Amino acid sequence: MNQFIKTLVCFMMVIGLGGCRLSKNDEVGVRVKTKYGYIEGVEKNGILTYYGIPYGKVGNKVRWKNPESPKKWKEVLNCTKKEEVTLQTSTSVDKNGKTKVDVIGTDDALTLDVYTKKKNHNVPVLVYIHGGNNQSGSSFELNGSKMVNENEMVVVSINFRMGLLGFNCLPSLTKDGQTGNFTMMDIKKSFEWVKENIDQFGGNPNNITISGFSAGGRNIMASLLSNEYKGLYQQAIVFSGGMTIADETISAKKIAEIMSILVVEDGIKKDKKEAQEWLLKEDSEVKEYLNNISNERIVKLLGDAGIRMSKFPHLYNDDKLLPKDGFDATYVNDVPIMMVSGTTEFSLFTAFDSIYQQFENPEDAKKFAIYYGSEFYRNFNTYLSAKKMGETYKSPIYLCEIQYGGSTSQNSILDVGSFHGVFFPMITDEHKYEKYHNFNNDNYVAMGKTFREYLYSFINNGNPNRNKNELWKPWDKLSNNALLLDAKDGKVVCTNESTFKSTQQIIKEMMEDTTIRENDKKYIIKNIINGRWFSDDVDQYFHNDCLW
Repeated sequence: MNQFIKTLVCFMMVIGLGGCRLSKNDEVGVRVKTKYGYIEGVEKNGILTYYGIPYGKVGNKVRWKNPESPKKWKEVLNCTKKEEVTLQTSTSVDKNGKTKVDVIGTDDALTLDVYTKKKNHNVPVLVYIHGGNNQSGSSFELNGSKMVNENEMVVVSINFRMGLLGFNCLPSLTKDGQTGNFTMMDIKKSFEWVKENIDQFGGNPNNITISGFSAGGRNIMASLLSNEYKGLYQQAIVFSGGMTIADETISAKKIAEIMSILVVEDGIKKDKKEAQEWLLKEDSEVKEYLNNISNERIVKLLGDAGIRMSKFPHLYNDDKLLPKDGFDATYVNDVPIMMVSGTTEFSLFTAFDSIYQQFENPEDAKKFAIYYGSEFYRNFNTYLSAKKMGETYKSPIYLCEIQYGGSTSQNSILDVGSFHGVFFPMITDEHKYEKYHNFNNDNYVAMGKTFREYLYSFINNGNPNRNKNELWKPWDKLSNNALLLDAKDGKVVCTNESTFKSTQQIIKEMMEDTTIRENDKKYIIKNIINGRWFSDDVDQYFHNDCLW
């Protein structure tokens, strides 16, 4: 009789008359019931994928608001094909060699993708936040099939509002307690969806690891400070992230400056100065104007920010979502955390820039900028964050530096070294980095296997080590240690030691470097390395212009 009742209840779920949670012996199906309605995914090589599942919406056609829950749907939602990306720019070159900037995507993009297997039951969940400076990118950055195929886990990859549609702290938009960190509220909403629905995909809602690359990693670091995220995850993995936060008042002035061109174009004010002053008012007229500008015009306002907060300030210390004291505040979400960096993190941001043609020896100038920029950047991504957190953070912090491809490795990658994203081919077979290197060689494959084993163990229980004999020790302030990862002769090479350099050490090296002329060195420090996420101390030391 019990089996009959169970069968009947599950049948009712299929026809929409009831709900049924997975038991230990149940399988996840291609058709799944979420809190908001049924969805249908696609199965390929044993992996079930669900694209574009709505986790939220922006209500009442008002652009800058916290996301609401999706409306429930009655028909089965087709989630078998990739969804549209979030609004962003796309650059192309026409037949005449002219650069063209188009706006692509949709403003109805609070969606996520889920990767799982039929036999998954109560397995750990990895939620991924893509990179792109919070201006570009999509959930497709991480195809979770490889990870799900190799290990019992569910992978979720999310989309969210970006650019000035995702971060905007003008006073007319943030009055009455509203945060301007709309992207962060979207991400929070997606985490809540995972908590409420992931059991239907075989995931454990009480074992969620959040992860992110670049801007996605920086968003995760910020979430550690926010009460809004309390209890939504158990572990965190930050790939090339680091600590960035923007002063809300200064950011509002910068955004008013950026958007003032539209106010002048529309004849609201006669010049940019008057337009900026008007945009900084806490005024319903300003808010109405802002909400009636076309998406295309807003999205086109921002060019490539080049990892410079001054060109697109975001992650505001508004004392609503993020505390005024930023990373000096209490870490509300004190969970085991892993921070990963390559050794040549700055290369992709400058290696292919034509600016070096002005120097006497262009290649030497480029090498100088990449080497020292990367020394600052890799420390920023790992050691400096750990040091900042170390005084009060109670959970273990694990640091990893991938040396493969860099100057200390036998596996050199021409031009870009151990670049920003060097970890990607280890965790997915779909990526954009084939143009730099053949990652299907024995050394990289061996390193990738070990890295994924560490990753899976951490996702399972907050500790990358499967047994006491493994190398990866938690960071501590005395040894300042990290796992250094490379490969040789078809085998992984791991050590646990420190490669940390203080800002003062790196500056001293720069000053003593004789590979380029002094005038060229000064130009690079003041115009290429300057103003980046990682360069605050450098800019202060060399009295670089304040880009704010």
